[in-house]
Amino acid sequence: MKKRPFSVTILTMIVLFFILLNGARFYVIINEWNVLVLFNAHPGPYYMLALSLIWITIGSMLIYSIFRKNIRTPQFIYISTGLYASWFWIDRTLFQHRMNSLVFPIIGTCLSLLFIISMLKHQDLIYYFKRAGRL
Repeated sequence: MKKRPFSVTILTMIVLFFILLNGARFYVIINEWNVLVLFNAHPGPYYMLALSLIWITIGSMLIYSIFRKNIRTPQFIYISTGLYASWFWIDRTLFQHRMNSLVFPIIGTCLSLLFIISMLKHQDLIYYFKRAGRL
């Protein structure tokens, strides 16, 4: 059995990080529900809770797909990465009252997308999922 390529491991760690991040967000929303309601948090705890659950679910499906060596995993990662970046900017634009600085989030988003795309274009990753699809 051939070892998993480093690029697959890195992408797996990134997905796990976002699952944990949204899991922590979910936990805080549940524990601080009364505070969010008391201070009329915009756009509201239901929105925050629903989105945390959605991203936990998408991340879990990605992890499952990676471990199953599904041949469509790279496409699923492209789609989910695009959706996450889009959600981030839509959420930031529509629901946040002030945008103090746009430079850091724009640079961070671009660098993150470039890094993930470069990982997905890595030959070892492509071969790993194509070979697994033929088995």
